[in-house]
Amino acid sequence: MTENTVITPTLARASRRVLRDAFKEAAERFRPRRLALLYRQEGELAIETECSGGFSSKPTVDSHEITWPLVQGCFTQASPIQEQVGGAQILCLPVKRPPDGPVVGVLYFESTNKFPEDELFAVESLAGRTGAELAMVRRRLLSEVQRVLPTSDLVENWTGIRRAGLEAFEAGVSDMAVSFLERAKNLAEEWGPCRELAQSLNDYGQALRAGDRMNDAHTQFQRGMSILEQAGLDRHIQAIPLLNNLGGVYHAMGELKEAERLYRLGLDIMSEQSKENKATPAVMANLGVISIELGDPATARVWLQQALASATRLFGEEHPYTEKCREKLAAL
Repeated sequence: MTENTVITPTLARASRRVLRDAFKEAAERFRPRRLALLYRQEGELAIETECSGGFSSKPTVDSHEITWPLVQGCFTQASPIQEQVGGAQILCLPVKRPPDGPVVGVLYFESTNKFPEDELFAVESLAGRTGAELAMVRRRLLSEVQRVLPTSDLVENWTGIRRAGLEAFEAGVSDMAVSFLERAKNLAEEWGPCRELAQSLNDYGQALRAGDRMNDAHTQFQRGMSILEQAGLDRHIQAIPLLNNLGGVYHAMGELKEAERLYRLGLDIMSEQSKENKATPAVMANLGVISIELGDPATARVWLQQALASATRLFGEEHPYTEKCREKLAAL
């Protein structure tokens, strides 16, 4: 993949998650006096502190608690730097995509003693493994194929395969659904980042989630959003089901803030549509549930009231979903 590939917001967030995991592992395994993870998004010059520990506050670029010339040198040289500064031993380790990708992050260690050889080898291995994980995330979330216009017979074939998969899914024939929807996804892969591929990833993810393959489903939904972003379609109406499904996965994983962000983004896109989306009350209700779990019943009440009003407009007073919203509101 060429280095001028767009870095989608979903890819950037996933990359930062990998780096945060590396910071956490470094803090637990090596327990330095101070530790920071400095992040720079590919193609940009600005460096920011993603995580830190042992400092009086989160270091900024004008902070004197970090030796910034060493950090800059590590980003530029893409190689480890170890120096004694005052009475402290400073170690900067680059995290880059192999074999010669850009440096995305720098792990900054400060210790009272020089790092032993075995420990130095261990932290360098951690940085290398983290770089490999970044490469895997990139490969998983981006399409390496340039967008092409499929011929009508290919679109017809994709539509037929997808329809067969969706019919099997609705009938509860899970193995057949997964098989057909995976075939449809693989066909759409040949067309590069496009709506058809994003739609297939969403379909396939739903079938996987129904089979309790939550991690695999998360990958499909996440990649679907990244594909839409890569194609410049992240505000397209097709992003709504992907955002809702991805939010549902994060909700199930207990990552409430990320689920809330995705649900809110979906609502924001819905608000741009000329007609009220039928998914609106469900998303509002989900936000109400998250607010309850976050210990904010007042905000939960507002969301559930809006969900009830939306369901009433869309489905009527007696619809089962309207009644369900009413019950959730009454339970507060």
